[in-house]
Amino acid sequence: MEVIRVLKGIWKTLGKKKTQKWLALILIVAGLLVASYPLYLRYQSYREQEILRRDFYENVETQKENQSPDEEKDPEKKTLPEWEDWPDTRLEIPEISMEVYVDAVDNLDTFERDYQSPGYYPDSAFPGEEGNVTIAGHRTGPADYFRELHQLHEGDTLILRTPEINYHYQVKWVRTISSYDWSVVEPTDYRAITLTTCPLEGSQQVRERLVVRGELESVSFP
Repeated sequence: MEVIRVLKGIWKTLGKKKTQKWLALILIVAGLLVASYPLYLRYQSYREQEILRRDFYENVETQKENQSPDEEKDPEKKTLPEWEDWPDTRLEIPEISMEVYVDAVDNLDTFERDYQSPGYYPDSAFPGEEGNVTIAGHRTGPADYFRELHQLHEGDTLILRTPEINYHYQVKWVRTISSYDWSVVEPTDYRAITLTTCPLEGSQQVRERLVVRGELESVSFP
């Protein structure tokens, strides 16, 4: 309503010159659209996260319903899952107060969308498996969930939570590499996790990537 009142005020100020009125109105509307576009992208990012969050908790309830009485009494009797498809996942990093739901993407071109949630690389190992669990995410824009990754240090904690099991990784190193260096997402001979993102700003975004590497330390059950 406030926007409408402002437009009416400008319309009256311009008087009876219709050409000026319509030109001014078009420019104002165009300006409003440009200004609101970042808000639209932010909403899209929020919407994607809400869908992933809903799926996660629906699966949590399903797991509770399918849990045997023995498993309910003694979580140690639960068996480790063998994944055949991507589980619903929440990535948590306590040291930077970050929680974000991870998407499964068909290809990395998906990240051309500024509002794309963090996602598993198509060739990533499944969570907890021997090999390299690789996740890419934005550090700037409306989906800047990885914006604080540069603050991590060796020994910090990375947690991948699924409806069935939680995987606790420990950060081994944080470094900046060339954007053409794909060795960090290649398979490993141990249970690793690798987070990749771009630098914060400037032309370095094209030439470099920030990488966090961790190793599986333990598992726990919800």
